[in-house]
Amino acid sequence: MQVEKLGDICEIASGGTPKRSEDSYWKNGKIPWLKISDIKSKYIDKSEEHITQKGLDNSSAKLFKKGTIIYTIFATVGEVAILNIDATTNQAIAGLTIKDSAQINPSYLFYFLKSIKKQMHLLSRGVAQNNINLSVLRQIKVPIPDLNVQERIVNALDQMQNNIKLRQMELSKLDILIKARFVEMFGDPLRNDRTWPISKLKLLTTKIGSGATPKGGKQSYKKEGITLVRSMNVHDGEFVYKDLAYIDTAQAHDLDNVELQPKDVFINITGASVARSCVIPDNILPGRVNQHVAIIRCKENLLNYIFLNRLFLNSSFKQKLLAMGQAGGATRQALTQEQLKKLNLILPPIELQNEFASFVQQVDKSKVVNASIMKYIISIRFYLYFKENKEGAR
Repeated sequence: MQVEKLGDICEIASGGTPKRSEDSYWKNGKIPWLKISDIKSKYIDKSEEHITQKGLDNSSAKLFKKGTIIYTIFATVGEVAILNIDATTNQAIAGLTIKDSAQINPSYLFYFLKSIKKQMHLLSRGVAQNNINLSVLRQIKVPIPDLNVQERIVNALDQMQNNIKLRQMELSKLDILIKARFVEMFGDPLRNDRTWPISKLKLLTTKIGSGATPKGGKQSYKKEGITLVRSMNVHDGEFVYKDLAYIDTAQAHDLDNVELQPKDVFINITGASVARSCVIPDNILPGRVNQHVAIIRCKENLLNYIFLNRLFLNSSFKQKLLAMGQAGGATRQALTQEQLKKLNLILPPIELQNEFASFVQQVDKSKVVNASIMKYIISIRFYLYFKENKEGAR
């Protein structure tokens, strides 16, 4: 099986951005202009923004034809897709035009580039944001089996992707099921149509507090040690392990007032992710939180931690939290600890809260099984990729 450099099998060029101050470059534009946020699936059919022909002619933007592979080279390195339309891109995205379609299948190259995303992250460099230049991109070595082998690989991986999408839909339906069960059991928590007792959060908790970023900021983080939870880790109903930070014992000692415990509830209190919440996963203990995340510790005889988190995730209650975050006309969204302490909650009987929590835990077990299957599918996808390459080399 032959191996070729990416620059030998593709014409590679980056895009550009017409001047924002020149209205004629943008107003009523018909030419799709892509940003990294437009890359959401294998094929790209549309863009959020468009430029005019004048904008294209008077900038470094380039028109890439349908079938071109686009690849991100700045900030979020290694995102890849195939154009289903003619489009331009900004400078953070490169266009890869295959020179000889009889040599390589675009979908095969798409999957190959996806499979080396981790390696490309290691190659990326930059002070503020990671990036790779076109010279590095051109030097990537691509194994090229026969076209019929490439097609078998693509067919197998496409099927795997379809299976993943089906699993993701199933997970989404389980989330909807939990939300519906909450309303069925407790009604709307703001209207309180079930006339539950009302109590302030501070009376139902033993701890409401946030931490701090260790001196030196992110440069002081360690590769391992005690976890430091940041707002990027806290998503609605989900703890995200990506970019989880670590600190040493001395740094953690300075944050002993926010030492994490099982059954804590996280809620983001500053920035664009304000009001996102989830339950602590036990496998990150011991840990601390920084100043952008608050921990809430419930009095177990009064308030179930799973019920509290699902109350925060209820759509009407979420709007209340977001409105609180905008109070006072602040330019930066924020919830204060005092606001959280004074927050009024419905308080159904603890037995009913516990019954709901048991239902959520059972559904979550199904979600874990589905997530495990998805991870298995992904691992098999790349196993097939390398297996087929070896067979093609024989």
